[in-house]
Amino acid sequence: MTAEAKKEIVQEYFSRDEAGEYLQVDGRKIDSFRKAGLLRYGRLGRNYIYRKCWLDDFMEEWAGYDLSSEENIRLAIQARNWRSVHNV
Repeated sequence: MTAEAKKEIVQEYFSRDEAGEYLQVDGRKIDSFRKAGLLRYGRLGRNYIYRKCWLDDFMEEWAGYDLSSEENIRLAIQARNWRSVHNV
């Protein structure tokens, strides 16, 4: 494997803080999204990692929802579930 190929693989994965920079939120918010089940993640030892495509999917899926607090995250999940049940 070439050095460039390794660099591409490493750039594909983000730490919590790097994911926060990418989504323009702090690391605690990334933790909130992960714990609420909104953000897909993987594990590397004791650390959580995030693929760029998972972050992009998260942004597309939750665009337009207010995810600024734990309560708003809960309400956004309820609203999304209601919309899917009622085909809105």
